[in-house]
Amino acid sequence: MARRRDGLTCIIRSRTWSIQMKDSTGFRIDDLRVIGGDQGNANQDGMDWLGGGDTIVNHSFFRASDDDLAALGNWDGYTEAAMVAPGADVENILVENTEFSTSISNVVRLGWPQKTYNLRNFTLRDSDILHGGIGSCGQTFGLLGFWGANGASGDHSGVTFENLLLDNWYSLVQMEQEQPSLHGFTFQNIWALDQPPLAESTITGDVSDVTFDNVKYGQTRVTNNAEMPLVVSGGAAQPAYAPAPTIAAAFSVDPQTIAPRQKVTFSANEAPGAQYTWLFGDGTSAHGRRVQHRFPDALGTELDGTNGAGRFRVLLHVTDKAGHQDWAAEGIVAVAQFHDGIKTAGPTAPGLNWKIYTGAWTKLPDFSGLQPALTGHAPNFMAEVPEAGTQATGIQGAGPLGFMHRATVWDGWFNIPADGGYTFHLIDPDGERLVIDRMEVAKTGPPFGLVCGAPGNALRYDRGSIGLRAGLHAIHVEALNTATEGAPRLLWEGPGLTLADVPPTAFSRSAQ
Repeated sequence: MARRRDGLTCIIRSRTWSIQMKDSTGFRIDDLRVIGGDQGNANQDGMDWLGGGDTIVNHSFFRASDDDLAALGNWDGYTEAAMVAPGADVENILVENTEFSTSISNVVRLGWPQKTYNLRNFTLRDSDILHGGIGSCGQTFGLLGFWGANGASGDHSGVTFENLLLDNWYSLVQMEQEQPSLHGFTFQNIWALDQPPLAESTITGDVSDVTFDNVKYGQTRVTNNAEMPLVVSGGAAQPAYAPAPTIAAAFSVDPQTIAPRQKVTFSANEAPGAQYTWLFGDGTSAHGRRVQHRFPDALGTELDGTNGAGRFRVLLHVTDKAGHQDWAAEGIVAVAQFHDGIKTAGPTAPGLNWKIYTGAWTKLPDFSGLQPALTGHAPNFMAEVPEAGTQATGIQGAGPLGFMHRATVWDGWFNIPADGGYTFHLIDPDGERLVIDRMEVAKTGPPFGLVCGAPGNALRYDRGSIGLRAGLHAIHVEALNTATEGAPRLLWEGPGLTLADVPPTAFSRSAQ
């Protein structure tokens, strides 16, 4: 018997899952709003299927601390007997026209270590991801987390993610299955709007027939594992990347360097019989393949333009009469104040100078009154920390070696190839700060620990924009290593530069 629930609102601060569909079938749910959160306990899902299916969820909203949606077959606690007990099949789930936000977990969780059940025909489509979880719990969080480890088994197929907009996200897919099998997984029209992936995706184990069909980051369509980035291991089959879609959204901007209230021309690539809708990130929109626009100020879409430049997120939506669609996104920086390049004094050399400071800080300290334990230089954001009793080239200082808790400061210059508005992206787990020409451009949030007892911190992200003249500019980067090893990442984009890591060839330092 079909059952219908509509117009419901659940406001929950719970230590358990919000809606449990245990062996439930024949439900249609419209206009459901689940709003929850518990900072002290992440185990607060949105909706979980423990067997059953034949369910449609439409025009709903999920805000959860843990997984927004999950299908596990059964769940009766963490005892060994409960974990290995076979679960009921889950099949024929359709979720559409819905918004999702999660604090620290997956948007969709399918599978769990030791669990045995079958999953068929799960579809999430035509929906928005407002915030994806960060970090990991044994497995890195993503749009999809399928964690079939520690003896998990079952036949899982017919899983489709289609027509999804991603904003404020962590990774795309994490798929693992030890024994038969995951197959028939399709990711079609996945549009990540204005941020790079923070963590890589993974596919491992008995996994095959995975297709990525028009996964886009901004204006760039992913065509291989490196661009995802994706690591395939453990005998998993390589995924397929579908050819370009029938209708593709892409656009150019003229001029590339703009000022507030300056006329800017946006030109979309032509698609026969298509309609074009523009969203300029300042509350205005337009229609047509070629449109003109003036940005009102240099504050940007998020009103955070504090260095005389602001980033507006411009979106293009292209549709045709046959129902095909595509999105493209690009950050456009309006510059009210340019910062001139500088002249260096004395000889220079490639790379950056660094200083290491010891201390177990939980946030970046004020380095002005501190003495470094070691100094040296490197081609990029590395600092060679030798093991105790060893010597290392390019390092000065007689302090203890083999530091586990430290902060590192890099200084030097980097070469800006052309006048324009530039956006810099930071990715770091413990805390990072970017200063250009003595102005703070970006600073990642406070450390966020991994959950489920895992050591280390989740990757954090920030970005900032600034108007720079061509030439050398002073760069100063600070980063902590108090819980997690590894170097920080700095990416840039601007006139003639698509989003990429700043290359070592851009850096120079004082050789004195």
